[in-house]
Amino acid sequence: MAKHITQAVLDAAHAKWSECADLASVTPFRNRVKPIQSDQLPAIIQRMGSDKALTDTLRMQTWSLQLELVMCVDADTIADIDAELLKLRLALTQALLDGSNLGLPYVIDVSLTEQDRIDADDSGIYAIGQVPLWFEIQYRVADPTNPIAPE
Repeated sequence: MAKHITQAVLDAAHAKWSECADLASVTPFRNRVKPIQSDQLPAIIQRMGSDKALTDTLRMQTWSLQLELVMCVDADTIADIDAELLKLRLALTQALLDGSNLGLPYVIDVSLTEQDRIDADDSGIYAIGQVPLWFEIQYRVADPTNPIAPE
């Protein structure tokens, strides 16, 4: 049952993100992730969280959801990449923890971890001079009225 709930959440999250003019996609794997700009993250995450069906599903279980994103940084900003990463972490954490925007009052853990950096020039997917960065967002949503953990 929990696996089906988790898949339903992933499907709903992917649908919400796909509405955002192909700015991003959500998937548990790395094969369908599209570029995203750090200044667009809060609005996109708020849109994802505004779906009542999605937030109701999230409240049903305590679980961890890993989302992998790619952020493309122009060559001119590579020197400031650490500052960009910090802004990205702050934007994601604030958006995920803000229950008034997300409708997720039971968020109990949020982490954002940079996975690795891919050479954009060799990938053939991204424009030359852009650096895709992989991140993993992991968070758990716990409802004290239904503390059953997923399988």
